Amino acid sequence: MKLSKSGLGKIAVEFASVVFAVLLALGLNHWREGVINEQMAHDSLIRIRQEVKDNIEELDSAFVSFEEGLKVIRDQKEALDSLGEIDGLDWGYSHPVLSIDAWKTATLTNAVVYMDPEIVADLADIYQIQEMYMQFGFKFFDRMPELALYRDDLEMLIEILEMHYNISNSLARSLHNGYQSFLEAHEDYFKDF
Repeated sequence: MKLSKSGLGKIAVEFASVVFAVLLALGLNHWREGVINEQMAHDSLIRIRQEVKDNIEELDSAFVSFEEGLKVIRDQKEALDSLGEIDGLDWGYSHPVLSIDAWKTATLTNAVVYMDPEIVADLADIYQIQEMYMQFGFKFFDRMPELALYRDDLEMLIEILEMHYNISNSLARSLHNGYQSFLEAHEDYFKDF
């Protein structure tokens, strides 16, 4: 069978139209995936921004608890210094559990890949400080049985508690400042939602 020039031309046109259709479909699919990924990143950032705001509120209330706890410890330290002894040690410690769910979800779903790299770097920094803060608080609770070793040395116990409160407060303030800086630095990005 012999193909005529016109038959060959028809095959070439059909082949080109099939290739064009496949390339168009691939291009549209790629575009659609891009839109979906950008929306996923956008939605993740909305949830992260709310998580940061919620964590700021938690820390604001924690600062009050830290100050109250430090006052109790310092009053007891003063009483111990002036009286030479006190009847036990009255103290409490409150360490807020901050949320990390929105950030973890964004990283697990790879939404961070589609976010502005500067935003991702800033978030990684503050969530690293948050992790350090949370671990410090958890370790304190893990070590509470060790504090019983100092029941006969209230002065040392008060020093340990005061130091812990001061470190917790310092880490919390650093984290709070990081949250605030993040929201301020990316205010233009978040202003539309």
